[in-house]
Amino acid sequence: MSAFGSAVDFDTATVTIAEPSIELTKTVGTEPEPACATDDFLSVPPGTDVTYCYEVRNTGNVTFNLHDLFDDQLGVLQDDLAQEFAPGNTLRVTTTANILTTTVNSATWTARDPFFAQAIDSATVDTSKISNDSYESGTTDAWQ
Repeated sequence: MSAFGSAVDFDTATVTIAEPSIELTKTVGTEPEPACATDDFLSVPPGTDVTYCYEVRNTGNVTFNLHDLFDDQLGVLQDDLAQEFAPGNTLRVTTTANILTTTVNSATWTARDPFFAQAIDSATVDTSKISNDSYESGTTDAWQ
């Protein structure tokens, strides 16, 4: 305390807990890229090109900057993709494959930030073949 009175100062600090979280949806259809179908099951004759759509939504409170996408049948689809991905936003990757046999595949999307917060999610699609004389196509829905 000084001879002229006293002074008091207050300050606050806020700490936000990082909650990294993503949600992956994987679909399959027969529309060409960049269309995304709405189904996760499709019956096609052997030799049909199908489009897989991988859509990830940032459901957490962390902005991600690097992304990996791995499909257990198609391999690495993205490796250290540099793309800012803020909470609430979505990213989409499509790829086309020629299906010769019944295929059930799973994908894993890993999103990371510079401080190593990460979120991982998986999705599975079943693409089953049927005979050429009984072709049935799944419903597709193209996104603009």
